[in-house]
Amino acid sequence: MRKQGFTLLETAIAIVVSTIVLFGIMAAIRMFYRSNAYILDQAVTINNARRGIEALSRDIREATYGDDGSFPVSSIAEQSFVFFADIDTDIGIERVRYFVDATDSKLKRGIIDSSGSPLLYNPASEIVTPVAEHVRNIALATTTFRFYNESGVEITNFSNVADVAHVKMNLIVNVHPETAPSDFTLRSSATIRNLKTNL
Repeated sequence: MRKQGFTLLETAIAIVVSTIVLFGIMAAIRMFYRSNAYILDQAVTINNARRGIEALSRDIREATYGDDGSFPVSSIAEQSFVFFADIDTDIGIERVRYFVDATDSKLKRGIIDSSGSPLLYNPASEIVTPVAEHVRNIALATTTFRFYNESGVEITNFSNVADVAHVKMNLIVNVHPETAPSDFTLRSSATIRNLKTNL
């Protein structure tokens, strides 16, 4: 009578097959966690960028004349916008600068409070905070800010700050540009409410 059981060859094959299956399962789990971590990072980045662009739109709508008598719009460019607004509902008007920083790919906001007598805005006292991370506009040579006059004509001469009545923002974010999904674009616009020419 023949004994039942595995031969040495059958045992070796079973071990090899089990090992391959185990490594396959581990690789699938690792890939699952990596993709989920990326999706979570991308979702957080998009959500933060959405909140940042909403704050930017809100600040632009409140643009007004500076405490030193400056015109509401100070300077405009493809990747930056400087204006005056009361963004913290105190008695003073702040100088607000939104810009895309090429060194760390962030959209940032710089704030200067007026001080002194007469009231002035000292650039050395600017407080800069990030508004959105993983911004791809400069890397993709894409304009962040577009400016329009009251008639809706785009302003291409950036020295015409007095003509700015409306601003469109286009922000592109991506945590890992080298992998899918592709870049995510957020768009917003705002009309300056407190221009005397708009009254």
